[in-house]
Amino acid sequence: MQQSQVENSSISLSKDNSLANGNFKSLSDDGRYITYELNNSSIKLLSPGDRSMDGTYRLSCTLSKETYNINYYEHMLGQAVTGFVFDRNRHALENADITLTDNNITVSAKTDKNGYYMIRFPKATNVTMSVSYKNYFSKYCDNISLKVTKAICKNIILHNENSKNLALSFNIAGNDNSAKKIEIATHYTAFNTPDDQTALKTFFTDSLGNLLLTDSEQSSLSSQTDADIITISDNQKFLSHTDNADISGNIKKDIFNFSYNQNYYVKVYSENNNTYTLKSEFCFSFNDFTSKYLVFNITPPSTEKTNYTKALLPINVGSNVDYNKINYCNVRLYRIGINLPLCTFNFSENTPADFKNQIDKMNLYLNDGNIYYAIFQLYNYESKELLSPVLHRFRINNSKIYFENDTITFNDSFNADIKLSALPSYKNTITNVSLLSEYTTCLNTVFCSYNSYGDIKKTVLTSLSSQLLQQELLKSSTPCIVYTNNSEFGINSDN
Repeated sequence: MQQSQVENSSISLSKDNSLANGNFKSLSDDGRYITYELNNSSIKLLSPGDRSMDGTYRLSCTLSKETYNINYYEHMLGQAVTGFVFDRNRHALENADITLTDNNITVSAKTDKNGYYMIRFPKATNVTMSVSYKNYFSKYCDNISLKVTKAICKNIILHNENSKNLALSFNIAGNDNSAKKIEIATHYTAFNTPDDQTALKTFFTDSLGNLLLTDSEQSSLSSQTDADIITISDNQKFLSHTDNADISGNIKKDIFNFSYNQNYYVKVYSENNNTYTLKSEFCFSFNDFTSKYLVFNITPPSTEKTNYTKALLPINVGSNVDYNKINYCNVRLYRIGINLPLCTFNFSENTPADFKNQIDKMNLYLNDGNIYYAIFQLYNYESKELLSPVLHRFRINNSKIYFENDTITFNDSFNADIKLSALPSYKNTITNVSLLSEYTTCLNTVFCSYNSYGDIKKTVLTSLSSQLLQQELLKSSTPCIVYTNNSEFGINSDN
């Protein structure tokens, strides 16, 4: 059976007054097996989370006049998120709204009188969860993977919109007994416009590296209070909590008006011969923690890290995106031909994508000359939808990151699905031609050389022996991929 004969076919499942539909997805290589995929509304219909849709369905297909009985049982392993929603005093929040979405399907639930919830999702995929409650700041949990066989537990703390008396202290280690410089910005681009005093504030610690920031000189923060403690070192970050943080000592104090629903970007500098050197940078929000008092214990790295001079790129939003509605940007970095991401990280509140900081924090080493690409995805916090992912390619040259474009643009011309289909794949690669039998013939071979961005220049070579193939590879001055229909090497024939 040929694909042209079946690609417009479809199936339907019916029981009582319920009807689910599916469309053609793929045909097996031998033409014997057809795969159909249910549309999103049908998936949601058949996955209510309580098995009420289980039973015997009539299956029909446009390719046949016959109908068949099939038994359907809702898959109940995994694909669920469960937990409790509390305020910061551990009081249960009843009727809090819980939403899961993957940009195509959205499901909702509410908490019971104990603050408990369980919400199921009809597909094993990555979802974003939002939790909201009247007069409380909403919270978002990104990239929750439901590709597991058990429910994911997420206990959520929400903060009242009227909460005040937020405070933050820095304890920065160092042997130089000199004050450390700290910059705090409400958006990352403020670091490039230091004259904007409303978005960027500069503080200095005492000689021991300590500083306490409160919202007023008459702050009601108790000398003994609970606190979330964030410990940051060169390669690690830890979070702990104490109910008895002692802040009664002689510590330098200053004023900063914090807010729960604001992301803050922090840079820490050390001083040497009247010159300040950046040692640490990070982003945080009080809404991500339980306590109103945060303690950052920071041990700056002893050595400077690799300088990726072109790693900091502005985000230029395309015409299909409302810049003011974007809450965060999720990024996944890949090497060309490798399906698993090298790393995944998020940027919040329209900040530039600071790849240098992220790559250094993860001790991720990108090799010169290798080809990489990044897939970006935005979340619209008003519509609570993930927007279509976009793909931008880049390469590493002399420890610098070079993207195809100077700005990362989110619009349909960079659609990830379209861009991925144009990238070379290693699944059809002969990795070591010297291992081939000397007189093997590679029929209908396509010899592909490509530049550092993965653009392929194809040359069709027919009946090329392995000996000649080795010679061609040795002569090539650029990386190469070889496609052939010779099944002896396990190479796919459809490329």
